[in-house]
Amino acid sequence: MDPGHRAALALAVPLGAAGAAALGSLGADGLGLTGVDERYVAVLLPAALTLIAGRTIRPGTRLRTRVVLAVLAAPLLATVAWPRATPLVTWLTGGALVMGAEATVHAAAAASRLARGWLARVGLAALAGVPALYLLAAAAVVTVNTQLAPAPVRLFHQSPTLDPGETLIELDVGDARALRATRSPAAAGPIVVLHHGVSDGRERFLPWARRLRGEGIASVRLDARAHGRSDGAVCTYGQREAGDLVRVVAQLHRAEPERPVVVVGTSMGGGTVLAASRGLRGAGARALIALAPASRYRPLVDARTRFLGPLRDRILNGSARLARAMGQTPMTDWAPADRLDARIPVLVLHGVEDATIPLALSQRLAREHPNVTLRALPGVGHDDIPGAVAADDDAWSTVQSYLRGPRAGDGPEPQRR
Repeated sequence: MDPGHRAALALAVPLGAAGAAALGSLGADGLGLTGVDERYVAVLLPAALTLIAGRTIRPGTRLRTRVVLAVLAAPLLATVAWPRATPLVTWLTGGALVMGAEATVHAAAAASRLARGWLARVGLAALAGVPALYLLAAAAVVTVNTQLAPAPVRLFHQSPTLDPGETLIELDVGDARALRATRSPAAAGPIVVLHHGVSDGRERFLPWARRLRGEGIASVRLDARAHGRSDGAVCTYGQREAGDLVRVVAQLHRAEPERPVVVVGTSMGGGTVLAASRGLRGAGARALIALAPASRYRPLVDARTRFLGPLRDRILNGSARLARAMGQTPMTDWAPADRLDARIPVLVLHGVEDATIPLALSQRLAREHPNVTLRALPGVGHDDIPGAVAADDDAWSTVQSYLRGPRAGDGPEPQRR
């Protein structure tokens, strides 16, 4: 095969993978797939298989390499049957990104061989490599954040601490999915549901569970979907988790209707609480408490992608298309604060030293929503805030007023300023 045909074939592979992902999205629509794990696999698997096929048929590929690629591809096919199995979906995600990176390098190298002189070689390499690199970067933004980064962390949350008197429970959230949790019982009073942030687990709220138990208040520490021991392989930063949380609260309230529920979330979990607020109020929640909540994701995405420079907006536009194909709202459009119910009391506690989610986001939340009370905690960072609140008697007294305060919807609806 002459160099021109080699270069054309090399460039066709990453572009073909993008086309295969688009066809996967159409196939998911045709099959009526709505689960986020199922759609993730439906879109990513055709792209990964296209990349592997392109590497397999590449001129000069040895038989040994082809056998190795076939062996590596076999677990990918299993995701069709088990789209919620984290090890399999992580293998799929990693495989797609690695093969995508290899195809990008190969396309650039194959194109560079068509020219003589280093300047022409660099130009042709860029011409062939940039489109493939764009597709790879856009895919990485979605897949790394929603699947690849949280997945390894859940390995550290497979054996949650169980204090005396606590029990392990399973809560049905529909569609054959379940969240695993730890419950600390109490004879009377409210039930406090505790929801952690991304790449974390129910251990984050262990200080809360212990303090609540000391005050005779029951708590339920959840593992969110795709975290800890709960079902699912893909995290959606509150988009699907909000529905899970509403179902959990409804289930707890049906079992003990005389006991009001207060819902607490930190970081991503705080944003999830905000996004779920209307459903939570209807399900029996009395009040919400959000610790350093991710109330708007666009500023967070912008801060974390500055290194992309002038290419940032283009890459984010590409990642937004992929996110929609996978049944998700693009993170640049996801604002839990916009879904906040005005008829439920909300307490927000935010550390002044938070370098992950700036205090300014919670200040804006409090300005725009009269039912939100904000308390800033000096000297407290992002990961520290659940433990810091539980250890601070002054901050805890504010929490207690929401744990035992009026029910949601009591009195007139607050007026917006």
